Amino acid sequence: MKSKKRCWLTGLSLAALCLMVFAAADIWYRAEKRAACREKTETVQKIMDREKEWIRENQGAGGEIYMNLSGGAGDVNPYFACQAAMGLLAGQPSAEDLSCAAEYLSWHAEKLAECEGVVTNYRNDGNGLEPTGEFDSVDSYIAVYLTLLSEYEEKGGRLSEAGDWQEALAVCAEKLEELNPGGLTQVSEKNQVSYLMDNAEVWEGCHRIRLLLESEDVEVAGWAGAAETGRRYGLLEEGIWQSVSGKLWNAEEQRFEIGLDGRGRPLDFTGWQEFYPDAIAQVYPSACGMILSRKRTVELYEKLCSRYEWESLGLGGTFDWPVLACIAVELGDEERAERFVKAYEAAYGENREYPLHTADAGWTARACEALKDSYEETAGRGILADILN
Repeated sequence: MKSKKRCWLTGLSLAALCLMVFAAADIWYRAEKRAACREKTETVQKIMDREKEWIRENQGAGGEIYMNLSGGAGDVNPYFACQAAMGLLAGQPSAEDLSCAAEYLSWHAEKLAECEGVVTNYRNDGNGLEPTGEFDSVDSYIAVYLTLLSEYEEKGGRLSEAGDWQEALAVCAEKLEELNPGGLTQVSEKNQVSYLMDNAEVWEGCHRIRLLLESEDVEVAGWAGAAETGRRYGLLEEGIWQSVSGKLWNAEEQRFEIGLDGRGRPLDFTGWQEFYPDAIAQVYPSACGMILSRKRTVELYEKLCSRYEWESLGLGGTFDWPVLACIAVELGDEERAERFVKAYEAAYGENREYPLHTADAGWTARACEALKDSYEETAGRGILADILN
């Protein structure tokens, strides 16, 4: 009997000793992780701050954000300008960041009202900013404005300082409804092609604006048209989600269609060897929060990564697509995102000549924000959590 008791006590002692050793190891492990994460956080914060500063330097007196003023003449592409302004809101935006974003939103809202939702590109040749009459797609230009407005409010911006946002939302809803005859938005009234990437952006914009108009924001609550406008965006949001999953997913080939023509027929898919739009379209919806299936999205992402060394700026084209770094973090690929940011820093830390443009800076700032959030989450996990993860 005494022998059994001694064995029992010995077992308890060993268990207690193991727990003490594990606890000590876990404390050391967490401290090491926090130190490593702190160093990496400081690095990406510096890059984020520099990108924001450069975006602010490319903002005009009227609030417009230029693509890159280093070449002399100034081009304003409202789509890219919205992506640049999103970069200003990355992380914890300063009062200056919020003010610059508000100035841009005011400029964009004014143009939406003037042009009844069809905003074109602008150019300043030294004699003032003038519209070029050109645009890539009406639906995506609207979409990124909607996303920017909602992000601005979420990050602490006052809607009353962002121009006539109520009129802008009404104009945008009407235009998107006109461009959406069957569940997917079209490029424009004349161009009836429906692109996957555009519709992912429109879905995100509609989704976020619906949530904004359903929120308890004081300024939203004071708008009589909030409920009805929110309902309209909700219908657009739901229709696009259903149409993307039902019309644009090719189950046989396990990929997305890049779009449909005016008769609802899939556009030609050249293959994964064609980066834009064929390959990038397969993963782009995840950048907009539109993940129909996480498993499927990860598989498509890995397929893209097996063909393109994007993280080393190895796409071989004009642009580097930093949105992929944001997608990488979202899908748990912190390593590739870090390699991209490092390569971007080496290439553009001092060289700010075109083809670098402010939208690239905006996406890079957002990638840094995503990495910071990932580091914070990682720093809080102990040994057991990492093993199970």
